[in-house]
Amino acid sequence: MPAQLTVLEDGGTYDYYQGYYYVDTATGTITGASIQQDNAGGPAQQPAQPAQAALGSTAYWLADSGQWYVHGLQLQITQGSSGLYGTMTWNAGGNIWTGTAHLVFALQPDGSLVGTFTDSAAYTQAGQSNPDGLQPEPGGPQQGQVITLVPVAPMHASVVLGSNSPMMLSGGNLNLCQQGLPDASQYCGA
Repeated sequence: MPAQLTVLEDGGTYDYYQGYYYVDTATGTITGASIQQDNAGGPAQQPAQPAQAALGSTAYWLADSGQWYVHGLQLQITQGSSGLYGTMTWNAGGNIWTGTAHLVFALQPDGSLVGTFTDSAAYTQAGQSNPDGLQPEPGGPQQGQVITLVPVAPMHASVVLGSNSPMMLSGGNLNLCQQGLPDASQYCGA
């Protein structure tokens, strides 16, 4: 979540601090913070407005070219002529199989995105030999299944699964991160 602190110093000057704090969505507790001084000793004036996109706005979801990740899963969100779309790719079986599925998103008033898979998972085999006959992991997304993405902080979102969600997501990490998130490995792995 964005954080902003303004300190009125003796003599009528303000010091400004901006950053983020991170909340564990399961417990509601603050798990970390990154606050930095923005404008030391400036003249008395109104606090600066944060430059980042509002949590859950279209700009928030499209920041960093709309690229989100967690471990071996990537989600690319793009703006189309009639809304937001997504392409999800994941490691579906060692270095042999890659899964791909497409989504259409509906932006909700609370800033969350409800994504509906427009097709069932498709799998491609890498150019490697497959002497053991490995097959893709079961439980990939099916057409019509739904996931919800919830903004947590700048560059950090969580996935909420419903009864109609893909199994492949339910056993894993339900965070999504963007490059540049402080302590991203804490939420989204390497």
